[in-house]
Amino acid sequence: MGCQQDIATCIVKAEGDYLLAVKNNQASLYQNMEDSFRFLKTADYDENIDIGHGRIETRKCTIITDLAHIENPDKWERLNVLIRMESERCDKATGNTEYATRYYIASKPANAAFYQKKYP
Repeated sequence: MGCQQDIATCIVKAEGDYLLAVKNNQASLYQNMEDSFRFLKTADYDENIDIGHGRIETRKCTIITDLAHIENPDKWERLNVLIRMESERCDKATGNTEYATRYYIASKPANAAFYQKKYP
């Protein structure tokens, strides 16, 4: 995880913004993210439904700006937003449905619609 913190610092120093995926191999941060979305008030929400290519996909983006459940948030340069992207993909021919939840941290303060459109 230290490597990602270094990447975030480099991006901010170059006057950019970062969006970094948080995965299960980052056990502590991943758990902090789950706890944040379980216990804290969401700052914004956006939902998008896409019908095409033989499937119906629903994507939900929820953001939190309260970093209370993140251990040592100051280790992440300019951390501002916690993001949860949930997707449900239903194959119209078979009826099979797949679910996925992904978490991200980001430096750019933006609403859920921005992250929904920018990073589907």
